[in-house]
Amino acid sequence: MSNPDITKNPFLALFPNANEALQFTDGSHDGDKFNNVTQNQRADLEEIKSTSEKDQELEVRVVDPTTDAENTWDDIVQEKLDINNLIERIFLFTVDKRVTDVEERPNRCVYLEDISKELQQELEQDWLDLDCLERVVFERLLLQNPSECVVKTSTIPKSGIPRQQDVSERRVLHYLFSCYLRSHVAMRNENETLLSYVKICQDVIVQNAKTALQSPEVFVGQFPWEQFMSIFRQENYNSDAEVMESFFTDIATEIDKHSEDGSVFTCLSPALDYVQQKFQKELSLNHPEIFHYVDFVALFTQNKHLGECLMYYITPRTTSTGKVYEQTLLGELLSLSCLPKTPAHAPDYFTEASRQTQQDHDGTMQTIWQTVAILNDRLYRLIYNMLKLSTKLRDRMLEWIGNCLQANNGRAKLWSSHMPPELLSKMYCSDGFFINLCAVLLRLCKPFLQAHSPKLLKIQPSYTSSTEMSTEQARERNVHMKGLSKEAFLIPSTDAPSPNPVSETASFNFLTECFFMTHYCLHVGTHVVHDKFTNLNQELHRLQGIYQDVINSGGDATEEGRRIKTVFEKHMAIFLSQKTALLEPQLLEMSLQLHVATATLLTQFAITEDMTQFVPVTFPLPTKVSQSLCLIPELIVSNMADLLVFLRRFKDEMIEVIGDSVNHLLTLILVFMGSPERLKNPHMRAKLAEMLECLMPPKESPANAGLIANYHREQLFHKHPLVSNLAETLMAVFVSIEMTGQAVEFEQKFNYRRPMYQVMEYIWGIEIHRNAQKVLADHAEECIEDPEPPLFLRFINLLVNDAIFLLDEALSHMGQIKEKEAEKETGAWQELTPQQQQENANSVRQLEMLARLYNVLSKDTTHTLQNLTSENQSIFCQPVMVDRIAAMLNYFLLHLVGPKQKNLKVKNLKKCSFEPQTLVTDICQLYINLGADKNFQLAVSGDGRSYSKELLLQARQVLKKIGAPGQMQAEFAGLVHTIQTAAVIQQREQDVLTDAPEEFLDPIMRTVMKDPVTLPSSGMILDRGTIARHILSDQTDPFNRSPLTMDMVQPNTELREKIEQWIKENQECSTVE
Repeated sequence: MSNPDITKNPFLALFPNANEALQFTDGSHDGDKFNNVTQNQRADLEEIKSTSEKDQELEVRVVDPTTDAENTWDDIVQEKLDINNLIERIFLFTVDKRVTDVEERPNRCVYLEDISKELQQELEQDWLDLDCLERVVFERLLLQNPSECVVKTSTIPKSGIPRQQDVSERRVLHYLFSCYLRSHVAMRNENETLLSYVKICQDVIVQNAKTALQSPEVFVGQFPWEQFMSIFRQENYNSDAEVMESFFTDIATEIDKHSEDGSVFTCLSPALDYVQQKFQKELSLNHPEIFHYVDFVALFTQNKHLGECLMYYITPRTTSTGKVYEQTLLGELLSLSCLPKTPAHAPDYFTEASRQTQQDHDGTMQTIWQTVAILNDRLYRLIYNMLKLSTKLRDRMLEWIGNCLQANNGRAKLWSSHMPPELLSKMYCSDGFFINLCAVLLRLCKPFLQAHSPKLLKIQPSYTSSTEMSTEQARERNVHMKGLSKEAFLIPSTDAPSPNPVSETASFNFLTECFFMTHYCLHVGTHVVHDKFTNLNQELHRLQGIYQDVINSGGDATEEGRRIKTVFEKHMAIFLSQKTALLEPQLLEMSLQLHVATATLLTQFAITEDMTQFVPVTFPLPTKVSQSLCLIPELIVSNMADLLVFLRRFKDEMIEVIGDSVNHLLTLILVFMGSPERLKNPHMRAKLAEMLECLMPPKESPANAGLIANYHREQLFHKHPLVSNLAETLMAVFVSIEMTGQAVEFEQKFNYRRPMYQVMEYIWGIEIHRNAQKVLADHAEECIEDPEPPLFLRFINLLVNDAIFLLDEALSHMGQIKEKEAEKETGAWQELTPQQQQENANSVRQLEMLARLYNVLSKDTTHTLQNLTSENQSIFCQPVMVDRIAAMLNYFLLHLVGPKQKNLKVKNLKKCSFEPQTLVTDICQLYINLGADKNFQLAVSGDGRSYSKELLLQARQVLKKIGAPGQMQAEFAGLVHTIQTAAVIQQREQDVLTDAPEEFLDPIMRTVMKDPVTLPSSGMILDRGTIARHILSDQTDPFNRSPLTMDMVQPNTELREKIEQWIKENQECSTVE
């Protein structure tokens, strides 16, 4: 066989001369002479020869020996050439500084002269292969000035030529990352025979990156953790971001395999330290670089080993206060907000609010909302990724959230509102932290944020009964939220209907944990900020009033005027910042969705134990109460009411946005508000009444609202399938506030009833509700003697009590204001010190505020009575009620139209919400509504405390003076005449009863008894009407507080007959006279 011509073969340079190259091709070479061929290459060659021989033996193919040798030679040479060129393209270094016209070589490389000499001396080779790769890469990394070693290696122009800085890059991680990038390009572009070699190159890159991070001292003057951050910064937002993440996760995995040389945490914690310090000292919500650093932290959630590093880093080493969670790196991210971190920090936004237009404020809000939405999406993804990386990380991330919530539960305690804000800010995480955490947890709840979602039925209420357990047990059972068992529940455990024991080994699903954690976070988060926001709103109104007074007195340019303005500006900036944080659209939307979904779940718990499917709610409710209600914290219902009240005041249109879902909220209210068996706490049932008011259409809609702006809420009170039960449910909760036997502050009950009056006023205009109240009134009249007083009777009795108290308080405060104004007019204030004058001014403002409250409530109460008496006269004229309502009306008129009215003429009636004309009109209408009943006529004229002949005549004159409708004036005039006639007859009858024996007199009312009864426990004798009225409000014996109902009183027939006989004898004597 003739020798092939190899003079033009580019790989000829690998051999000392052409003869040895030819020997290699025909297999007659000396093995030692060709030791520059690697073991792997020799093995490949032998395999090729072996395969060729077998093929020849089997006669699979016939090969010309000359051609076979040439092919074998070409394959081996080409493989060596390809590997050399591949290494040069990826690492941009070479051991051969000759310039060639080989297209596969890069145009420029770093020439490693020392390595080149060593390879020549040791292996007699001037090319790169995989056996020497690790050694060569390491030497390249140690070069102090690689730019001095750059040489031209190819003359062939190429696209994507490496930049000079890539070739001469000295920073170790930057260089390795650029190599990693080029290896990924090679993965996409190389033929399949070289892909395994590319992978080997990537492994070498990662190995050296691992070494750089674990042993940074090897690379003098370099800080690989800084380079780690620098690479992220330059690559995060470009097309190589995924490659960068792969590079970092590969490094972390490799470090973890060899953690004995340094853990991932040890290697990268300096970078996390740096980021945390940036957040603590420099970064805020309006900083242009916040998302760069947020994304850098999120990088640590792309890999289990990086995740473990981050989790260890953010776990507090001590939990002495809740604040420590905010001081972690994750806490710093969650604290990015438009709200100041502490009371000492000035707001970043709205700093000159009074100089800006509403349009300016709206623009600032929109900008903040966009930033916050992006931030919370990224924080959600960060936490979600941590939960998905591994079971271990899932447990630790949930523990972090659960422990944080528990450590900060003091934020929602009543006593915290009385503590100095500066102290609270040192104990607990900030408002901004918790609003963001709420937003993140709400995003985790998305799988079940729909009404009647089947996933809701998987929520396990027994989660809240879990008591203290070890960390291992908690992880096994998936209980990462502590302390829920100490919360108040819808039904106390002592009232539980045959509760089922909860297994101590039961485990819980993620949906359950997410549900309860989110509600608890809303409780200690947005709920607390809502309260602060409402209080600040009131404070701003107060400051505005003070500043207006200063302006009116010409003191706006004084030091005090400037001080008040400065305080007002600061408060306004905080107010607008809080408003912006709380009204963030996605936060509101998801919160509403959660509460609607929760409403459907709670109604199911209320009516059935079977949680396999949703069951429609029907009335009357089942007598059996589900024991699940003993496991539902009250705070869940409180959260719902809190959000709706907030929206009603500051974003009312948002309620309409949820459309038909308002039906689910009304269903919840109807099920729980009137059912103490399902919701024991009367305060919580009263909150549901407040929530009910929020579902009403607003009295005044914005000018641009459109014709159907309130469509869903209007339909709600007309067409909800259970709405016919609304009036009865509302009356039940109205009564229960008074009759619970629990501690309800006297003034607080009026705050509870205020929204009830609004709802009663609204539904009175809807026929279905008027008819329902008529049915209740008729039933009350039929059952008026029942042991348990009928609901409607108890309701109107309390309504009268409220009306008397409220108007009495209103008139009292008006009188005090009048006195203060008189003092000021006489000049008495001028003799006081400035501080005393300021105290007096504050006192007047306080009196005006209270007078306004009582006037508004008394007007609502009186108007409710007017509506009810317009169609239900008979029940009000029953003996048990008629004397009280007549006395009430006479008392009101005495103050409003009698001589005492001069005490109510304060300077600014509007400030006190005092509308005497409206009040007189409503009261006179009440007289007219009940005037046809003889019992009422006699009760009016028989009222010895306030009635006089002149009183009603004065009222008639006032009606004429204020221009009341003519028909009303005529009806009232006729009633006055009727009552005066009845008064004459009544006086004659009263004369007969003069000097009655003491035993005939009611011990409370001091009037002759008509139907005496004996109380069973105290033995006292009272008139039946007197004790009946007492029992309406208090079902106890008034003399010894023993339980008492009407069926327990004993008729005293003997005494009644004696009284009747005495009256008869006196009447006969009077007739004879």
